[in-house]
Amino acid sequence: MAADGVSLAGRAAVVTGGRSGIGAAVGAALATGPGARYAGAMTHLRVFISASLALGIRFAAAGEDAGSGANAAKVVRLLTVGNSFARNSTHYLPDIVAASGRHRLILGAANLGGCSMERHWRGVEKHEADPNDRAGKPHGGRSLAEILRSEPWDAVTIQQYSMISHDVATYRPYAEKLRDYIRRHAPTAEVMLHQTWAYRADDTTRLKPGYAQADMHREVRGAYRTIARELGLRVIPVGDAFAAARRHPDWQFRRDPDFDYASPVYPNLPKEGPDLCRGWTWTPPAGGRPAKRSCDTHHAGVAGEYLGTAVFYEVLFGERVVGDAFVPGGLSAAAVRTLQEIAHETVADRRAIEPALDGAD
Repeated sequence: MAADGVSLAGRAAVVTGGRSGIGAAVGAALATGPGARYAGAMTHLRVFISASLALGIRFAAAGEDAGSGANAAKVVRLLTVGNSFARNSTHYLPDIVAASGRHRLILGAANLGGCSMERHWRGVEKHEADPNDRAGKPHGGRSLAEILRSEPWDAVTIQQYSMISHDVATYRPYAEKLRDYIRRHAPTAEVMLHQTWAYRADDTTRLKPGYAQADMHREVRGAYRTIARELGLRVIPVGDAFAAARRHPDWQFRRDPDFDYASPVYPNLPKEGPDLCRGWTWTPPAGGRPAKRSCDTHHAGVAGEYLGTAVFYEVLFGERVVGDAFVPGGLSAAAVRTLQEIAHETVADRRAIEPALDGAD
């Protein structure tokens, strides 16, 4: 399977200028294949790096290393080794960094759609056994080792496939193997666990009577924290922030009591309560095919992507995201402020990031 949303086919553009010398558009690659369906939703061009690393593409926000202390400009080189959930959680990171007016970001991605830790490791094994084996180069024709060596990364995140993220046994021994492999090929990087989130409350793929969203969150959180303690890793607690938001009165999901879910009519969509996941969409009719409706209860929507990004920003840059000026399309400034505060409150509890401080769950 191609890298999720990063099949570039050699087509790329880098945009600079504007705000703080680079503007809101901080760099770009035109996605094809699995990522093409997201292109129309992009407010400006952005980079999702995998194959693009071979082209020397970078995207960054204003600022260079300067001075010291909490307010010093900071450069962060981040690589995510995950799947579409990693892309969700870093989607707006270039924008938030750009709006800071000071920091600089280099973002890379070795993400594969629906990919587990085991599958990432199997790709490593194939590459180590035969460097010419295409199966060992799933990232736009590049191996994980090549990507790890391509930059002096500051942080590399790993995550589990969400459908099995509740089961701590599925992390072993692959999380440890990936940690050690990353440290060997990217010795400057801190390996971190990207904790993912529970599905939307009306999900039917994992949730069922007697096993609700809160149950999934508890199990997923426990699995990540167990592995973090075993391997001595810090956690980027995106899943905890999702759970906190879902307890907030402004972000409690509600179904539309007036919508006909059984027999909907194109292009009508339910007026559901605010939610962090994508939810209901229509694929327009085309080529004689009727319109098709679908409900994505797994992936983050605009609000969830913003919240995940805000958590990443606080952990990686070590400063408050509250007050950052970037507001993505589809969210109000008030909603963004609430999400910023939730992200900050989540990260402010060091036990969320360093499970070893808190003992067993």
